[in-house]
Amino acid sequence: GSDTPAQNHEAFVREFIVNSSTFSPGNTSRYEQAIDTYCDDSPDKSDARNGLAVLDELQVSSQTDGTPSVEVMSGEASGSRIPVHYSVKVTTRAGVTSKSGTLTGTVYVRPGADRCVIEVVEDESGPTQTF
Repeated sequence: GSDTPAQNHEAFVREFIVNSSTFSPGNTSRYEQAIDTYCDDSPDKSDARNGLAVLDELQVSSQTDGTPSVEVMSGEASGSRIPVHYSVKVTTRAGVTSKSGTLTGTVYVRPGADRCVIEVVEDESGPTQTF
């Protein structure tokens, strides 16, 4: 097609963000799918797997509200790391407590057809999600 590399990264990161923010007790398939898109050398991968067990234990569920907005920072790319800024509204529930907020941060992706997420850095400024 006529998609630019930036458009491909946008679509990839949107899907990653939605999948990693969508889970409920007993149904973590989308979250697991997101974890699988980490490169094998990513330290985030094992952290995310550990986090998955904790979320399941605490009976936490999460879903995105709307489509994440993403911005590929091609000009700031270095080597095999392309930063993609993201922002998405998320609602989480733990027991009877429900919270909504905006999750913002940067996902670093690898260029090329075998795209994967190298690192996720969440931004602590502004209204962020807290579990």
